[in-house]
Amino acid sequence: MVKLFFVIIFYALSAKAGQEIGNGGKFAQCADGQFYSYDYILTVNNPFGETRPQPDFKQRVQQMIKNLQRFNDPLALDLQDYMSLLYQQIPGKKYQWFPQNKVQFMWDPDVDKLLPAQCNVKRQAAYFLTPYKDIPYISYFYDPQLIAQVQSQKFGDIQVSMLWVHEWLWNYFPRKNFLKLAYFNRFLHSGKMDTITAAEYYKIKAEFLK
Repeated sequence: MVKLFFVIIFYALSAKAGQEIGNGGKFAQCADGQFYSYDYILTVNNPFGETRPQPDFKQRVQQMIKNLQRFNDPLALDLQDYMSLLYQQIPGKKYQWFPQNKVQFMWDPDVDKLLPAQCNVKRQAAYFLTPYKDIPYISYFYDPQLIAQVQSQKFGDIQVSMLWVHEWLWNYFPRKNFLKLAYFNRFLHSGKMDTITAAEYYKIKAEFLK
């Protein structure tokens, strides 16, 4: 109860100060006992095919960056910067990461209602705060124990990868386009990215990110 009180006060002070609390990344535990990222669950049925096989989520994102560079997409540079700073606090950098034990759950009724009934255990993995006044960077708060738990499970690397790309993509998507963000995330993780041309890539990108 005391912890919840301080979390509520923190959110209230942030809102009062004018600092925006960004959309948080979540996992849902399904009937098989495994945790899945929301984007993964919401886009199981997609036109992009299977996600590419990679032994580690960082290698998975590095392949994504290489493809974005191949398409000469400016997103590549920002994603590379974001991933190079993951879990670190380096003065002067755009992205700063702060571990937090058991991140308070932030309800998203419009998103939660889209999850299948068998995925009814939900956990908050991360959320972010936008820059404001004397805080010039984007602050990411995350639960390292939960993330480590998910990463250790079978195929956990894709869930962690989709979580962190999901958080990064909020820099480019408005809140109302959460489903478009989820599908674009799935597209970036797909093997299709390895084979399409730049023209094909930009055509698909335009369907989700204006």
